[in-house]
Amino acid sequence: MFQRLNSKGLLDISIGNNTIDEKELEVLYSKFETIYFLQPITYSHESIRRNVTDLQALISRLSAPNNRLVDGIMNHRELLDSLAEVQQRFTNVLSSGNAFLSLVESKLKSTYGEHSEETTSWNDFRRKQHKNNVSFRLMYELRNYALHYGLPVSSLKVEMNDLSGDSPRNKVKVHLSKQKILNSKYNWKGIRKDISSLEDDTNLIELVVDYSNILKRIYLYLLEIFDSELVECKVSLDQFYVKYAIPSEYTAQVLSGWNDGDDLSNLNFEILPSNELVWILEQKA
Repeated sequence: MFQRLNSKGLLDISIGNNTIDEKELEVLYSKFETIYFLQPITYSHESIRRNVTDLQALISRLSAPNNRLVDGIMNHRELLDSLAEVQQRFTNVLSSGNAFLSLVESKLKSTYGEHSEETTSWNDFRRKQHKNNVSFRLMYELRNYALHYGLPVSSLKVEMNDLSGDSPRNKVKVHLSKQKILNSKYNWKGIRKDISSLEDDTNLIELVVDYSNILKRIYLYLLEIFDSELVECKVSLDQFYVKYAIPSEYTAQVLSGWNDGDDLSNLNFEILPSNELVWILEQKA
């Protein structure tokens, strides 16, 4: 059976006449293990992208000339509300980043083993990013700091330009107080030097965007590790679609039985993860 949404938003369903050999189905399903392994990881990485987009959208909104943050003078109530909102969005990024890294390592170890080539290769790449990038080290630790010592954002700075012209421009920067976090009782370990080396006017938004880009590289490297399995899976699914004359724009399903009644909801079926595979492969583009 295969289905699609047509141009009217209605569901088109077709039921094939061929019976699929159990051995063939077993081989095909074995190819799906990589998809099911990568699917929750891809969800996790997508949450990082969405949280960064939300944070950037908030900064753009706060920087708009017509925003209530600045109306000739600073609106302090609006500033407090904006600061709280920035804290929330910023912490969301840090949380989703740490969750992504933990999820990948946990799934690699549980599925392939702690000392497997897959786990070792990915961890080596991740550690290299950690070693070579200040933003990676700082953002990772800021999440742990925020859990015990408070949120890391210390202030918002608004740069106002061309206020007397036709196109006034604001630029909101998110600041971190180096002294505040260094004087806390948090154990910064080896990154204390990183924090001390930051400029006094460091914009946290730039650091967090860089952090998200590094996480994307780590995710893409994971896809490279499983590249041959993904290619093999795509070939198998494409061959299945051709063999059973399933149009490429349809989602294939395998019927295993049916219950009494003439309604299609009485059919027992399993959807083949062709859409999930396409979604994962799109991440590599």
